[in-house]
Amino acid sequence: MPFAALRWLGPGGVVCGLAFVALALPTLGSAVDDAWISGRYAAHLVAGHGLVFNVDGPSVEGFSNPLWTMWLALGLVLTGEVHPFMTWTGLGFGLLLLPCATGLAATLAGRWHPATLLAPATLALSPHVVVACTNGLETAQWLCLLVASAWATFAAEGPWRVLTAVLCVALALCRPEGMAVGAWFVAFDALRHRRREVAVGFVGALVVLEAWRLAFYGAWVPHPVLAKTTDVSFVENLRYVGRDGVLWPWVGWSLLGAALVLPRRMEGLGLVLVAVGLVGVAFQVELWMPASRLLLPAGVFSACAMAGVAASPGRGAVPAGLSLVVGLGLLHLSPLPSTVREDDHKHSVDAPWASLQAAAFLAERLPPGSTVAIRDAGAFAYGIGPLHRVIETHPLGLTGPPEAWPDPELIVTTVRQPNTTWLLYPEDRVWLEGTSVPYVHLGKIKQHHRRYYDVWAHPDLGLPPLPPHLVVPDTRPVTPSGRVR
Repeated sequence: MPFAALRWLGPGGVVCGLAFVALALPTLGSAVDDAWISGRYAAHLVAGHGLVFNVDGPSVEGFSNPLWTMWLALGLVLTGEVHPFMTWTGLGFGLLLLPCATGLAATLAGRWHPATLLAPATLALSPHVVVACTNGLETAQWLCLLVASAWATFAAEGPWRVLTAVLCVALALCRPEGMAVGAWFVAFDALRHRRREVAVGFVGALVVLEAWRLAFYGAWVPHPVLAKTTDVSFVENLRYVGRDGVLWPWVGWSLLGAALVLPRRMEGLGLVLVAVGLVGVAFQVELWMPASRLLLPAGVFSACAMAGVAASPGRGAVPAGLSLVVGLGLLHLSPLPSTVREDDHKHSVDAPWASLQAAAFLAERLPPGSTVAIRDAGAFAYGIGPLHRVIETHPLGLTGPPEAWPDPELIVTTVRQPNTTWLLYPEDRVWLEGTSVPYVHLGKIKQHHRRYYDVWAHPDLGLPPLPPHLVVPDTRPVTPSGRVR
């Protein structure tokens, strides 16, 4: 990077960072329920039990983000609290993404130019990126590693190529599809430099990772890969993506068009292939998560490629720059930003953290080694702590096959509204009605939008009702035996 470029790169980068932080701050107080799955694994690792969901249960790799899970373990060691660490460091990875996007745009353009700042500006002002970076999951870390790996692959020379190997291994640890993306980047590096040491190092690291996975968990892939790719509706995914209007088609055409006119066309087309592959992976799972987070790599690469065209000396520079500026303007004039934030709120757990508080309240009063049966093992499972066993009653639950457990100490069922008489999941009714004695209803708590938990306890425990400040009014009829009608 020329030293003169710092005159505009520094102030411009600061402005982009401040805009990103300003837009991200409102979402720092919440996190999606699944984020606490990694938190429970991290807590057990810190306590010396290893990367397990239950201390005395079967070893199941119920997380698909080992790098993020170990990062949360580090956070627990340093701070003792998982939620502030996961959201604030998500914000930090989001901030780190911005200079990486600038570097990738400059590499694609073949020069450092003020127009490369269009890449971080686009990402900093994107409601999808802002929300996804602060939802407690590995998204910000994943996006940052993707862009940094692409930048290193296309730009690193000499000893700096070691950075390519390190980043590609980190990709493989971050998400399952990171293995394929990392393999593509190291293959590109090998072809470009006619040397294979980066590829050899990457393959060696993968062999070690898979050997550990097979030895510890008895499987080649994380359990969520199998669970989340079952019974996926392509039509429903299209309907979900359709909430963003023309955004994603525009992103796709922009990325392809930019790649065709970039000075470094092979690198641009390589990004297109990676983006298409990741979109294909995204459609293999149910896209219920807020902000279409699994589609964000395509959007990030598109912003970098378009900024690269805008910074290049070719005739497409002005149209590419105008396209980004006008697109951002239309985006923020539309209702999409508020829709994205509304979806994030619907899928997130936030104050007063009723499920966490209720679980902690019960954990202090349950006998050690008690069993809790619940359909969604996230925040409640984290709050119940390591002394108690959690069975996820999903047919493909992360705790393994939900074999019938004789009268668990707690059963947590889910309904959509406080006054509904119907359980949301059929598995809940099977567990509740399969007990040998009528369970006692301890109260109803709100998890998040259209998710309310009913907590049922074994009558022999004599557990007190949940604290009144955690319980929502329950107008659902309950029989004298304590069962749902």
